[in-house]
Amino acid sequence: MTSPFNYSTLTLEELRTLAASPQVGAIEAMPHAFRHLATQVGEVADLLSRAQADLPNWWKGPAADQAAAALGRAAAEAHEFHGSAQAAAAAVSRCATIVAEQQHQMMNVPELPEPGVTAIIERPKTPMEALEAARQDAAYQAARERAVQVVNGIAAQYVETRE
Repeated sequence: MTSPFNYSTLTLEELRTLAASPQVGAIEAMPHAFRHLATQVGEVADLLSRAQADLPNWWKGPAADQAAAALGRAAAEAHEFHGSAQAAAAAVSRCATIVAEQQHQMMNVPELPEPGVTAIIERPKTPMEALEAARQDAAYQAARERAVQVVNGIAAQYVETRE
C-alpha cells in the first residue's frame, strides 16, 4: 500500500522533527489502552453471563425468561466486542512495534547539514572543493531519502490503524 502522504519535499531536519512528534508517541501508548478496554469488556461480559445463569435461582416466570434472554444477548454482544477489542489491541501493538523500529531507524540516519544553505553563495575554488561539495550533497540526499522512507513507514502505520 502506498502512503497518501508526500514527505519528499521536507528537509532532513523537518523529517527528524516529524518522526519525533508527540503524535508518534501516542501510537505507542495505544496497545495498553486497547488491552485495558478488552479486559474491562471481558469482565462485563462475564458478569452478564453469571447474572443470566443466576437469574432463574431467584426469579421465575415469563418476565424472568425475557430478562434472562436479554442478559444472554447482552453477554453475547459483550463477548463479541471483547474479541474485537483484543484483536484491535494486537493490531495496534504490531503497529506500535513497527513505529518504534522506524524511530530507531531514524536515529541511524546521519545528521547532516543541508548543503548549499549558507548566508554567502560561494563557488568551489578547486576541483577538489567541487568534488567534496558533490559528496556532501549526495550524502545529504541519501540521508534525506532514508528519512523519507522512515517517515513513510510511520505514516503507513497511522493509515493502517485507522482502517
